[in-house]
Amino acid sequence: MIKLLSKYFLYRGNQMNLENKVAIVTGSTSGIGKSCAEKLSKLGAKVVVSGRRIKIGEKVSQNLTGESCFIKADMSNEDDVKNLVDATVNKYGKLDIMVNNAGIPGPLISLDQITNDTLNYMTSTLFFGVIMGTKYAAKEMRKNNSGSIINLGSIAGHLGGYGTSHIYSSLKSAVIQFTKSVGLELAESGIRVNSVSPGAIVTGIFGKTEDDNSETADKNSDSLKSVFSQAQPIKRAGKPEDIANVVAFLASDESTFVTSSDYLVDGGMIAGRQFSVTLERMKILSEMANK
Repeated sequence: MIKLLSKYFLYRGNQMNLENKVAIVTGSTSGIGKSCAEKLSKLGAKVVVSGRRIKIGEKVSQNLTGESCFIKADMSNEDDVKNLVDATVNKYGKLDIMVNNAGIPGPLISLDQITNDTLNYMTSTLFFGVIMGTKYAAKEMRKNNSGSIINLGSIAGHLGGYGTSHIYSSLKSAVIQFTKSVGLELAESGIRVNSVSPGAIVTGIFGKTEDDNSETADKNSDSLKSVFSQAQPIKRAGKPEDIANVVAFLASDESTFVTSSDYLVDGGMIAGRQFSVTLERMKILSEMANK
């Protein structure tokens, strides 16, 4: 019996692999995108690292486990998006996985501070890039009647008060809804589209509200761990690997009956108040009522 169980779990453990699959991960020069690229590579995929920072992107690509390359792309530019997909297919022959991760936190601003320039800048990167990434990836995936597109949402797209601005929260909500809607169309072509919504994940994005190219923010992100460890019921800070693990599942053939869905990876943050806090508050209320 023990030998049979061992063989079963070994089989299950080896079932999720991405061998012979080709993946693009946008915004993969750091943070969640970098972790996704590393995870997909470890599982056997050929990974195209993409972003705007050439030297960093090339270094990330060189350090991956399997075959990889870097292709520079600004996801707010449609020509760049098209070239990214075309260059990938020219190099590897196909595209199986598209991870639309590229994004920016945007400035910490209130309603009165919103300008047309700020709105256009954030929309072009956070929403336009996802739509165009999905569009051009789907064109290639339709040729093989298969593929997985994974878009990065956020808990800010589910509840107010979790984003850097009203614009960021609204656009992440749009990403989640776009994913559900376009997934229904592409499902008929054998293509799955899902989104992953991170919670309090330790990355450099929180230090880039004024300068999204800041490398210092990437290096200093570990200082957030103690703060984030208290932000949700699961008492530790979220890691980029937590998101990468779910992205890998959605990229794999283990999730072939999953589409048009959003996956919250937030340690229970937006499910409700922490249970220990609830108990303490109820105790206080009970004591007040009995006075």
